[in-house]
Amino acid sequence: MKKGYGLLFIFLLVGLLTGSLVAHLLLSIEWTAFLTKSMLISWHPQADLQFVKYDLNIQVRISLLSILGLIGAYWIYRRI
Repeated sequence: MKKGYGLLFIFLLVGLLTGSLVAHLLLSIEWTAFLTKSMLISWHPQADLQFVKYDLNIQVRISLLSILGLIGAYWIYRRI
């Protein structure tokens, strides 16, 4: 089976979502705070070029469990 970049992207996206979901579920447990604490990364590009104007706001919250989900998804991708 030939693996492509599209399949890798899907695996990484699912891993990221799984890690985020687990982090959200573990928020109420006090001793897992170091795993569930998330960091906000934001980017706000905008431009006004007279004929087109755009304004984007992109925010990503990433936690240690999200990163572990990405690593696990990549590991699974490499195994298939």
